Amino acid sequence: MKLHRLFLICLLAALLCGCVGKITAPTSGPTARVTVEVTNFAPNRSLVNVENGYFTISNADESWGGQQILQNDSPTFSQLVPAGEELTYIVHLMQGGGGFSSTCGVKFQMTLPQGADLHIKFELVRDQGPEVIGCVATLYSGDKLIGTYKGSSSITVYKVKWVY
Repeated sequence: MKLHRLFLICLLAALLCGCVGKITAPTSGPTARVTVEVTNFAPNRSLVNVENGYFTISNADESWGGQQILQNDSPTFSQLVPAGEELTYIVHLMQGGGGFSSTCGVKFQMTLPQGADLHIKFELVRDQGPEVIGCVATLYSGDKLIGTYKGSSSITVYKVKWVY
């Protein structure tokens, strides 16, 4: 029975992971460019501090979209997206290890005109330690500031008992 339950959980996890694909350029219609840059990653990934940034984008009926993972060794992603239709943008961080896990992100909707060049700078805000306590997404079109959006962090602290 336990093996059956484990198999069902693994199957469900595989199906859910397979639902989100890489972001691909639209095959027709007007386009705009979106660049996402995550700043202030922890300098080194380790077992006690793993950080992944995620950029998810989709149109209203989710017939187009996908997700891109951003890490400290590849913090920038640029892609052509459909112009002239409202898209949902989600930029967030998932962090964990060493007795804690944390997440912080922002979600917004926007319609880009054809030929637009949107730059999303997603800054991770830290206090004294490695934990991310907040995040800020700043949107630019060229050099023009469009807006700044703040996200709050949700941190779960674990008490870890070392067993060996």
